Amino acid sequence: MNSVLQRVYEIGIIPVIAFNSVDEALPLCKALMDGGLPAAEVTPSAGQGSAAAEEVLVQGIADLVLVFDEHAEILDYKTDRSRDAQYYIDEYAAQLRLYRRAFAQRLAVPVTKLTIYSFAIEDEIDVPLA
Repeated sequence: MNSVLQRVYEIGIIPVIAFNSVDEALPLCKALMDGGLPAAEVTPSAGQGSAAAEEVLVQGIADLVLVFDEHAEILDYKTDRSRDAQYYIDEYAAQLRLYRRAFAQRLAVPVTKLTIYSFAIEDEIDVPLA
């Protein structure tokens, strides 16, 4: 079993957190971490993720953020059918790097690893940080 799937297996449950604002989500995420659940899928409540209300240049949700004592890791699942690992890096590295920048503003620890999990390849693909 690869390391990301092993970590998800060890955690046992990945809660989905719906929120109306970042300020609302952060205390719950911190409580989950303090309680031993270092991962969650965080998603805006209905209407909060829509570009209709305001101009949005980039919109996305990280599928999984693992937060450890000294660092964090971001994992994004991809269902594209390509079996070429470089395809995923070329198509999605910028997206994961933007997630990293966003989380750097909110987390007390640095994001040190970006990973894509391809269902087509059934494996992790490490994304260079820069």
